[in-house]
Amino acid sequence: MLSIALHVALLAVAVLLIQPHAIRKTPERRVNVEMVDARDFEATLAPPVPVLPEPAMAVPSGPPDLPAPDWLQPDSAAPSPVPERALPAGLALREDGMYVAKRFLSAKALNDPRSAEAKAALPMMQSDERLLQLCNIEALEQVAALDDAFRPDLIVSYAMDDVRVGAAAAKAPGAAVRNGGHWFNLAFECTVTPDLEEVAAFAFQLGEEIPEEEWESHNLVSGGDLDKH
Repeated sequence: MLSIALHVALLAVAVLLIQPHAIRKTPERRVNVEMVDARDFEATLAPPVPVLPEPAMAVPSGPPDLPAPDWLQPDSAAPSPVPERALPAGLALREDGMYVAKRFLSAKALNDPRSAEAKAALPMMQSDERLLQLCNIEALEQVAALDDAFRPDLIVSYAMDDVRVGAAAAKAPGAAVRNGGHWFNLAFECTVTPDLEEVAAFAFQLGEEIPEEEWESHNLVSGGDLDKH
């Protein structure tokens, strides 16, 4: 019993000797609060705008451009360029590039004694055929008058395209004319008098040469073939 009492006494002494640790108070930290407007608050959240460096001034690498000397300036009194080819006599140039005849040549050709047979055959033709034959003769004569080197001897008005024929007018956008054994594209517009006796208006355009390999498909014959007919 004495032993138990002794242990209880010692335990009581030990409890009295144990002192609790002092609790340190955390020092107060003051926070300053500033009232701001809502728009100012949003501005504070926006990312900062980067500041770009100012562009450097370009430094010329050489002396400034100087006006050309007087002897290099264009001469205002210089003549205008000469056209590559003068307009043939008796023709005017239309905006679409076609020559417009100011004089007609078929009547003179038909009055030549060598054309007596052709002239006699015209009145016996149907009106459409007579109109077209008269226009074909005008086309041959106008092409021949373009240049002294031209000697056209045959024309096919329907070679590359159909012919449009009216009461007193014909339009052949795809004709072909033979000159010196070579075929060339030709387009013409022709109007005749109501009695189908004379040409009243004529316009035409001579085009590029037609390759020989295309002749057969467009009913274009060579000189030898024509002699055989």
